[in-house]
Amino acid sequence: MGYSMPQAVPAEPGYEIDTEVFDIPGHGELTMEVPRLWNYNFTKSDEKTPPLITFYVLDDNKQEIFQLNMSVFWEEGYTRNITRLDYIKAMVTEAGNNTLSYSDENQLELKEITGRAGQGYYFELTDSSAGEDEYRYLTQGALGVGQVLLVFSLFSNDANGILSEAMFRSLQSARHSARRDV
Repeated sequence: MGYSMPQAVPAEPGYEIDTEVFDIPGHGELTMEVPRLWNYNFTKSDEKTPPLITFYVLDDNKQEIFQLNMSVFWEEGYTRNITRLDYIKAMVTEAGNNTLSYSDENQLELKEITGRAGQGYYFELTDSSAGEDEYRYLTQGALGVGQVLLVFSLFSNDANGILSEAMFRSLQSARHSARRDV
């Protein structure tokens, strides 16, 4: 299974970012700061299907050098209290344990993440047997953001963690607002 090359996103404060606003049908807006170098596809359909945001950067050969997937969930129609820390921890632990056997690691190490509008957990796994066109590193988790839950998966070949740092800055900047016109 491999997880497929990294774009150098400056790790120092002050790299260029854009504030992006994503419409969550029937559930307001998600606003976050995103590195200007990152492209994205935003897939949304209706008020019942969670939207998916896929961030990526292409190399000179038009190949993705990383992929960051974020799904936005809300409580209506799904499990209640999804932004509670104990729920998030259990969900991320289950996902990690399901993936652990495909990685180099022997046990799952959960780490906490705190954002502007909530908390969550994540883990990092490595697959040294990843092929040339596969990703070697996986960072996966979930973060409560106001009334929604962001579930994220970063696939990269970035051994230095530059992409993870940029992803965490974006996640930590995220905020959810309910619009009155919805």
